[in-house]
Amino acid sequence: MIPNRPVIIQTSLILLNCSLTVLAGILTKIQNAVLILRRRLKDLGWSGVFPFSLFENFEGAVIFGKLILCLTILSAGELAPAPTILKANSDYSDLVKVSDNLFLAVSDRKAPSEAGDRVMLLNLTGADGVAVQPITVENWCDGDNEPNDLEACCQIPGRDNEFLLAESGFYHGMYGRIFHVTLDLEKPLTPSLTVNGVMRIYDRELNADQVSYSGDNVAGMVCFEAADQLVLAFGERGGESADGTKLGTLVWGELDLDEQQFTRWGESPLVNESVLQSRDCAALHLTKMADGSFALLSVATQDPGGNGPFYSVVFRAGRFVPGKIEGRYEFERCAALQILARIDGHKVEGLASPVSNAPNSDYSICTDDENLGGIWRAILIDH
Repeated sequence: MIPNRPVIIQTSLILLNCSLTVLAGILTKIQNAVLILRRRLKDLGWSGVFPFSLFENFEGAVIFGKLILCLTILSAGELAPAPTILKANSDYSDLVKVSDNLFLAVSDRKAPSEAGDRVMLLNLTGADGVAVQPITVENWCDGDNEPNDLEACCQIPGRDNEFLLAESGFYHGMYGRIFHVTLDLEKPLTPSLTVNGVMRIYDRELNADQVSYSGDNVAGMVCFEAADQLVLAFGERGGESADGTKLGTLVWGELDLDEQQFTRWGESPLVNESVLQSRDCAALHLTKMADGSFALLSVATQDPGGNGPFYSVVFRAGRFVPGKIEGRYEFERCAALQILARIDGHKVEGLASPVSNAPNSDYSICTDDENLGGIWRAILIDH
């Protein structure tokens, strides 16, 4: 994350000014020493040639140079625009496994106020922890430009290195997008993403400022193949909505990537009652079962403020099964709450498969602990 050029120039000039101040002090001491030497040589009757004049005016030259430098600093300060916010810590609002020990992760940085990487690779090394590598995106292929508040991502089954990235919702009538992207790992030092298409499929009512209600914000996303169709399911976190307060909600249907269209098949609350009386959906994870169904896990979180304390639970939400209409799937919610893991002190926003560099683990998680940054961890669940 690099600040804008005028800010860099202004900071560099200030450092140079400090250096000149130190240099001026050193030169003044040299000048005094030369003047003493000249007096002593005169007392001794020295008649040789010595360039004393070279040392008589350099202090004035340094002072003049400092004056010009200070004026330049003030000028650079006037030219510098209001700085963007640079988050000191990485935060991860979702992740998806690319290959063993390698994940694609997204960040919820807001546009245009928060600069920094929206997409990155997390590589779990054998001995040196998690290596984070930013991913270059040359063109987001949409007039709203770079993403605002990416909160979910998932891999597209049957397509190598193709993914969906989802913004949480709309803000003043902008954003609310799902990006279809391809990850290029041909150059390991400079991975990149190509945007293949941009879709706006959210249809919830917006508030008076044309902003999505917080309870309608999308916080998790999965997709699977069924009967030669691509099925997309996304989870709304739960909370404030146009009709009051809602539980975390699952919406699913067929996604046509060629036509960039979504056909809704259904929606259902993720839970019978709120898990933590807060956000019922902060992440989703899907597993294909031997009977052809797809088991769905979700994460519920508590987020009382930027410094916590945070709390999260992983729970079994239900499963997708073939529906009454041929070719379509329905969601069967678990009759009773089944909590699989409790994570104290962290706001979990991503849930993914385990990796070999964390043997015996059941799942991988990532967190967005707001002011405190984010982490990757391996977890165990209650079987």
